Amino acid sequence: MQGRKISLIIYFILSIVIFGFEKGLQAQDGKLSKILYVPVNSNYLFIMNADGSGNSELLRTDFKPQWPSWSPDGREILFNTYDEEYEGAYIVNSAGNNLKKIKISQSVDLPCWSSDGKDIAFMSDDKPGIVIASTDGNILRTIAAEGINGAYQSWSPVGDQLVFESGRDGNPEIYTINPLTGKGVKRLTNNEILDEWPSFSKDGLLIAWVRGIEGDKDIWVMNQYGSNPRQLSHNINIGDGFPSFSPDGSELLFQSGSENEQSSIHIIKLDGSGLRKIAEGSFPNWSPYL
Repeated sequence: MQGRKISLIIYFILSIVIFGFEKGLQAQDGKLSKILYVPVNSNYLFIMNADGSGNSELLRTDFKPQWPSWSPDGREILFNTYDEEYEGAYIVNSAGNNLKKIKISQSVDLPCWSSDGKDIAFMSDDKPGIVIASTDGNILRTIAAEGINGAYQSWSPVGDQLVFESGRDGNPEIYTINPLTGKGVKRLTNNEILDEWPSFSKDGLLIAWVRGIEGDKDIWVMNQYGSNPRQLSHNINIGDGFPSFSPDGSELLFQSGSENEQSSIHIIKLDGSGLRKIAEGSFPNWSPYL
């Protein structure tokens, strides 16, 4: 009888431990991430779940927001607008509050976050190259200024590389550069068609980008140093763009649509399978785990 009681006690304790462990696994496996995007031709920022559910308005403005991106910690969102009266870069918190314009002495185009969330990199019509500034608007330095005309830059998570598009040879190609020193420019692509919109994965091991011709571009992925390039999407006569990695690096989010069609947002696995449409909209960006 005593032995049976001991066995029951041990079973009860083990059940609690196992149940708690399973709950911990569920919490870990259930990490939350969100997708940020701009509804077509709107003055809104929207967020949704990764399956396309839970669409909700995050921010309504007096201008058209473009190129939004989550900060590395997921607490803030950076975007810009070309609407003349409001032109510039803005930051808002992840709840859609405390909107502020970054007061920068130069024009701002296609801004992106630094790996620590303290700085931004952007193009400027005022000078060639890629401008690095703090989030309070202080210009820190300009890199890649020697005829590179960088665009669509993306900062590596470690912070030692900036990947960008440049037409320095007369054709858009993908390059990397050290954003701290402005040195070490490396060319990752080399062909006669367009290579655009590069984006680092959250672990920095992969780069997604777009390759093709105007009106017919597809999503590609390569290793961080340019090796093993592979095509993921195969949308004929449709322009894919703005790739963004999922937090675990297993999928890619992107925009698809031509000039004569309403753009839509899709997700695809890194092996090219599982392509699915999740919303109508543009400029999609996948958050880190929140």
